[in-house]
Amino acid sequence: MAHIVVTGGNSRAAKDIVKVLLSHGHRITILDLTPPIEKAKNVFFVECDLQRPEKFKEVVGKVIDGEFGKIEGIVNLARAPRSPGLIKSFTIDLLNEWKETFAVQVFAPYFFSIEVAENIKNKNHLKSIVNFSSILSQYVSDAESASYHSSKAALESISRILASGLGTSHVRVNTISPGYIENKAGSVSSSNSELIKETLGSIRIIDSNLEATDVGELVAFLISPEAKGISGQVIVVDQGLGIRETLDASIKATQRSRL
Repeated sequence: MAHIVVTGGNSRAAKDIVKVLLSHGHRITILDLTPPIEKAKNVFFVECDLQRPEKFKEVVGKVIDGEFGKIEGIVNLARAPRSPGLIKSFTIDLLNEWKETFAVQVFAPYFFSIEVAENIKNKNHLKSIVNFSSILSQYVSDAESASYHSSKAALESISRILASGLGTSHVRVNTISPGYIENKAGSVSSSNSELIKETLGSIRIIDSNLEATDVGELVAFLISPEAKGISGQVIVVDQGLGIRETLDASIKATQRSRL
């Protein structure tokens, strides 16, 4: 099966997605600042600071010369830390947060993908790139930062540019835009987590929780030859949340509170 590079493979959701890819027989190289705590068969690690694109050529060389050889797929999962809040006055710390967010979530997927695609040793081997956006590229939530919202919108644009520019090299580029992933609930306070679940239950059209493994199966499909006709697309995985009128949920919540 394919050798896939996963950037930022140490988050909880990323680990579940990696497990799905491994179950499909793929070999994985994780790029991150620290190696995974749990060692797994068919997983290789290369240290990489995604804020330093000038080092990407060296990193790509290490990956290709590493355990699994030529790179056939890239999954860009890396996320930068940031603080919630949409409207904030200027500070140097806030500016640095914006810089880090865009460096990791926009610039790195762009420059790293091009570096792999143009690497002489990897010529004609890269087939698919999957970038990770969010439904917050289209919607606004007070629970997230302005830099996060903006970077995800920018990434979707970058993905279309890559799809167009790398198409002549037979590289497909697609973006997955997930909704609220159940596996990440541990990062939210228990009270907020329950409130989020209740609200989602009132507006989603599929009565089930969205888990990272569900998203992982979509990644596996987009990497596979079966998806050879799909490129330049943003695929939303949100249990149908985006097609429901959010006012409906507000009305239902108000009605419940009056009971």
